[in-house]
Amino acid sequence: MKYEYLDKKANEVIRNYETKENKIVINLLNGDTYEIPLSKENEKKILNELLKQAEERNKFADEIIDKAKSKKDKALVGIIWISFLMLFIL
Repeated sequence: MKYEYLDKKANEVIRNYETKENKIVINLLNGDTYEIPLSKENEKKILNELLKQAEERNKFADEIIDKAKSKKDKALVGIIWISFLMLFIL
């Protein structure tokens, strides 16, 4: 099965992470995991990447919502225009 998330492959997207003993276990969207040494710098990098991914998701969601609103607005204008035409004809 092919997994993708927005414009990234699932093996590039962090699902979550956890700290165990002296390592950080990183779980990816496709189910793979890998480990890196536990340090404040490494944990900060992971958190920054998660924040970046969240911002990308929010931006993508906002774009979808804007497109939906635009289509809804166009449909509403069309309905109003047709209603005026029908009233004019009557």
